Amino acid sequence: LQLCEKAESLMLEESISKASKELHELHDRWKEIGPVVAEKKDEIWERFKAASDAIAQKRKDYYDRMQAELEKNLLAKQALCEKAEALLAEGRTTTKEWNEGTNQVEELMKLWKSIGRAPRTENDTVWERFRGSLNAFFEAKKEYFRKRRDEEANNYNLKVDLCAQAENIAQQRTDFKAATADLLKLQQQWKEVGPVPYRLSDKIWKRFRAACDEFFKKKAEFYDSMRSSESANLAAKEALVQEVKDLVVESRDALLAAVKDLQRRWTEIGH
Repeated sequence: LQLCEKAESLMLEESISKASKELHELHDRWKEIGPVVAEKKDEIWERFKAASDAIAQKRKDYYDRMQAELEKNLLAKQALCEKAEALLAEGRTTTKEWNEGTNQVEELMKLWKSIGRAPRTENDTVWERFRGSLNAFFEAKKEYFRKRRDEEANNYNLKVDLCAQAENIAQQRTDFKAATADLLKLQQQWKEVGPVPYRLSDKIWKRFRAACDEFFKKKAEFYDSMRSSESANLAAKEALVQEVKDLVVESRDALLAAVKDLQRRWTEIGH
């Protein structure tokens, strides 16, 4: 009767493993205890068996629920594997796209950690599948940025060369029409060259812009000076025109000499 009461009390035990272990010990003790009176034999056994069956059913229900939960976790993890594989399959050609993809992968990793274990026979397999997709994603990302660094280094060298050409035009050229055309070509080439390393981008751009600004300032000063000189030339030529109008000579030879002098002076005056 004491064993029956202990078995029945185990039905209230929350720990399934503890209840199963103690029930097993009760069965061992039941076997060790000798026979009871015949008229109570079946009654006492049925009571003990009923408590044992109830605990066994509780244990079965628990493991059924746990197995269902494991299967549910497996489905959830398989769904995350599919999402990771879909992310891996997407073509990415910009840093923004790779950063967005990384954020999505990190979100999948958080979700994975929030899901419990899958069935033992599937747990390692589904994890290897998920981890394989993540490793492939980050390897592809690493390769993209390696190529990008190489391209940016090459672009930097190209822009350094454009700077040198622009500086040569600014410092050496005085054929402003042709030099302007050449500098505009360099500016177009600059636009076509891709990005350079971020830490060098501002510095190299300022160097190129400084050379362009120097040239166009020099060009503007030249034409300002030329316009001023041309205004003075205009006044000088207008004065010669007036001299022609006012010209008075006494002989043909004197007229010829005067006209030649005016022509010479006209030629000596610039545009």
